Amino acid sequence: MIKILGVEDNPIHQEFLFVVTQELGYELAGLADNARQALELLFATKPDVVLLDIEINGQQDGIELANRINQLRPTPLIYTTARADQATLDRVKGTLPYGYLVKPFTQQDLQAALELAIYRFAADQMERETLQVSPDWESGIALQQALFVKAADMIHKVRFEDILLVEVSKDRYCTVTTAEDTFLVRSPLKEIAVKLPMQDFLQVHRSAIVRTSAIERIESSGAWLVVGNKTVTIGKTYREKLLNNLNLL
Repeated sequence: MIKILGVEDNPIHQEFLFVVTQELGYELAGLADNARQALELLFATKPDVVLLDIEINGQQDGIELANRINQLRPTPLIYTTARADQATLDRVKGTLPYGYLVKPFTQQDLQAALELAIYRFAADQMERETLQVSPDWESGIALQQALFVKAADMIHKVRFEDILLVEVSKDRYCTVTTAEDTFLVRSPLKEIAVKLPMQDFLQVHRSAIVRTSAIERIESSGAWLVVGNKTVTIGKTYREKLLNNLNLL
């Protein structure tokens, strides 16, 4: 689930953020009304996005706080403010935000801004790592130890540690399976593989990748294994590598 940190000093707007993030299926990791509290929550909750008002309590305003966030823990920033004057916009530009919402804004406005911010930040991160990112959300984006995938008009954050299995479904589609959910992702297996930390994952068949620590049982001849509640066939060409990676007694 995508985590959002809200920096807002108006109780009415705080309540709005709480209700809207719940309805959109996101996690409101915390609410702060000043820069000091916001920085504490930034490191404690490690949000995926910060919704940032400009006029907040304390000596630092939201723009000064944005500069600190960019220095200490770069995170997608979306301003949520009633101010739209040129002087404010000129100051905001220097913080390189991923969105700017003028109050009052709607739930749909916020959802669109969040999706675009996360996508742009992920694309920027991966470009710096000389990796290619698809412009299609449904291909999934690797960011902060997770994949972000879109399903049923909602972006889901799927942590690597929660993934049990990735397997080919049909054509260019794969399924990403966790203990609680299964997501259909429009991307071939080889493209998903390069986004996974392969020290934690292993391809066991030309159509399947498993998280090695999630393997519960392996058939004695090495023909198949069980991960979660699923039985996965082990391809002959992958069997030796799999067995060599296990602590067999």
